[in-house]
Amino acid sequence: MPRRTPVETAAARSRVVADRATVIARYTRGDSLKAIARAYDVHAPWLVARLTRWGVELREHNAPPAATPMCAGAVGRGR
Repeated sequence: MPRRTPVETAAARSRVVADRATVIARYTRGDSLKAIARAYDVHAPWLVARLTRWGVELREHNAPPAATPMCAGAVGRGR
């Protein structure tokens, strides 16, 4: 497989930056770093650095996403 050009690498990284909210949402809801990196065609270590720069708390290896509290409207309704 041929190596990507610097222009292709920069374009892939730019897509991550442009989709910042989506990338953060995917990671915080439990998608793996590798899955997100593959989707955007970037390397996982670069994505780790970007998430860290954005202030996202990283999970330990294979750790599930943090539990989200139930919304107030669902309390007592069996949800």
